[in-house]
Amino acid sequence: MYICSFKLNKMIKKIFLFLAFFAIAFMTYAQNAKKYTTYIVKEGESLRQIARKVGCKKKDIKNLNPDVSKKPEANTVLVVPNKNYGKEKEKKNLKQQKLILKKKYFMK
Repeated sequence: MYICSFKLNKMIKKIFLFLAFFAIAFMTYAQNAKKYTTYIVKEGESLRQIARKVGCKKKDIKNLNPDVSKKPEANTVLVVPNKNYGKEKEKKNLKQQKLILKKKYFMK
């Protein structure tokens, strides 16, 4: 009976370590795929200029930061859409499609 409980404890520890590793890996991946990012306003910038820089509409920035005026103060931290969000998947899919086409038409 003591041997069975020892094996059970050992197995529970292995499962716990596996789940902990999986959770850490998932959290790391999730942080890299953020839908929004931050932007620090420089002296004299307007929302329109910031929107052009980050590649979004002025309205998007205003919706994410409703308390910010048209001419925010320098060193104000704004939440802005991440223009690279989802692009990694698109690149991967495009590469796969090109590979399929190459195999289909050129590897006969």
